[in-house]
Amino acid sequence: MAAAPTANAFRSAEPARSGLDADALQRDVIDNLICLQARYPAIATPHDWYMALAYSVRDRMLARWVATVQAYAAREVRVACYLSAEFLIGPQLGNNIVNLGIEANARAAMQALGQDLDMLLALEEEPGLGNGGLGRLAACYMDSLATLETPAIGYGIRYEFGIFDQAIRDGWQEEVTDKWLQKGNPWEIVRPDVTFYVSFGGRTESQTDAQGHLRMRWIPANKVKGVACDIPTLGFRVNTCNTLRLWKSEAVESFDLQDFNAGDYYQAVQDKVISETLSKVLYPNDEPEAGKRLRLAQQYFFVSCSLQDMLRLLDLKSEPDDVAGILIDLAERETKSLSTQFAHKLGSEMKAVTRMHKKPLKSAGFRVLRAPDVPSVLVELGYVSNRQDLQSLVSETWRNRTAESMAQAIETFLSSQMAGGAAGGAHTGAN
Repeated sequence: MAAAPTANAFRSAEPARSGLDADALQRDVIDNLICLQARYPAIATPHDWYMALAYSVRDRMLARWVATVQAYAAREVRVACYLSAEFLIGPQLGNNIVNLGIEANARAAMQALGQDLDMLLALEEEPGLGNGGLGRLAACYMDSLATLETPAIGYGIRYEFGIFDQAIRDGWQEEVTDKWLQKGNPWEIVRPDVTFYVSFGGRTESQTDAQGHLRMRWIPANKVKGVACDIPTLGFRVNTCNTLRLWKSEAVESFDLQDFNAGDYYQAVQDKVISETLSKVLYPNDEPEAGKRLRLAQQYFFVSCSLQDMLRLLDLKSEPDDVAGILIDLAERETKSLSTQFAHKLGSEMKAVTRMHKKPLKSAGFRVLRAPDVPSVLVELGYVSNRQDLQSLVSETWRNRTAESMAQAIETFLSSQMAGGAAGGAHTGAN
C-alpha cells in the first residue's frame, strides 16, 4: 500500500528566492526573517514581517536585475543616464509587488503566516529622496524606461533625511525631521567598492610644458568620497530591472586619531561631520549664504560622482569602437559620430588628460559635445595650436552636414599638424 503523501509533497517546486507562487514566497519570507534579521515568528514584530517580505520581493527583483545587466553587457547596448537632484519614488513594497504581478500570491503567503498584507504596506516609510513635481517626474521616467525595457541608469543623492515631516501640535503645523532611514531601507544595496573622490576649494597653479603651452593645475583644499547606493527599478510586468544609483557623501578620513589622543574630540571627527553634510538633508534652507553654498556643493558632488561612474562603466566595455559613437554629438541625426580611426587617435591622447583617475581609462576623456566645441577640445589637448584655422575648417565641413566629410577633414588636418610636430614629440595634454 502506498504511503500517504506528506505536506512537503504538495510544496511548490519553484525556488524560494525567485519563485512567484505563494508557497515559494512564504518560504523566502521565513528564511529572510531568520537569516537576515535574526528573528523568528514567535517574537517578530509587524515591522520585522514587513522587512522580511520586502527582502523577499527584492530577491525576485535582483534575479531580474542580474539577467538585465548580463543582457546589456552581452549586447553592448547604449545606456541612457538620467541625472536628477531628487527622485520621488514613493513606497516601494506595493509598487514592486504589482510590477511583479504577485499581489494575490503575496497576500495569500502573508495570510498563511498570520499577517495582513495591507497592514504591512502601511508600515513603509516614504523615501525622503524627492519632493514635488521634479522628483515625481524623475521617478516616472525611471519607471517608464524600465517598463519599455530601455537600458537606463538614474543618478541622484542618497539623502539621510527628507525635507521634513509634519506634526500638528496645539492646532499648529510643526516641521520635524524626516527620519525615513531610522529603521533601515530594505531596497538599498550599498556598494563600498564603487566610490569616487570629489574635490572642493583650493587654488590653481600655472606652468608651461615642454612644447611651450600654458597649463593650469588645480590644488584642491579638501576632498569628499561618494559611495554608491543602488535601488533596483523594475518595470511593470516585464523582466527588465534598471538601476537607480544614489550617492552618499563620506569623509576620506573619518577619524583623526592624533586629535583624539590629544583630547580634541570634536576636531577628531570634524572632517566626517563636514563631509556627510552634503547628503544629509533634501533641499536645505537656501535663504542664508551657507544654504546656497551647500545646495551648489550638493549638485556638484553628485554630478561629479555620476560622470566618473559613467567613465568607469565605459571603461568596462570590451571594444573601444563602442565608445567612439558618443565621442562627439554633432546635434544632427545624420552626423552622429566621427570615424573610428579618428576616435582611436583622440582616445589614446585623452588617457593622458585623466591622470587624476589614478588608472588608465581608454574612454575617460570622451565628452559629449556639439560641433562648434570640437576645436576647443583639440586645442586643449595640444593637437593643434591654430584654433582659427581649425574653426574655419569645422564650420565649412559642418555646412555639408555629413559625418564622413567632417571626420575626413579633421583627420587630414590633424595628420599634417602631427607630421609637422613629430620632431618635437607628441603632446601629452594637461596634468
